[in-house]
Amino acid sequence: MTAELPGLPLSEAEKRLAERGVLYRVTAYRSGRPYEDADSTRVVRAREGEGGVVELVVCEFKTKLTCASRA
Repeated sequence: MTAELPGLPLSEAEKRLAERGVLYRVTAYRSGRPYEDADSTRVVRAREGEGGVVELVVCEFKTKLTCASRA
């Protein structure tokens, strides 16, 4: 079940877990220099923890790139 979650937006991962009635916990990691233009919070790790509670680790990402943002 958890193998399908990494890479998904947090909202989609939460939806899938809720549909199955699975309890989950979210831990967010942020850089010391956070992205100013972050537009997505995505699952980077998912594992089944104690008591069957799924632990989601999420980070912010900038997914909508422009030519100016590549420089």
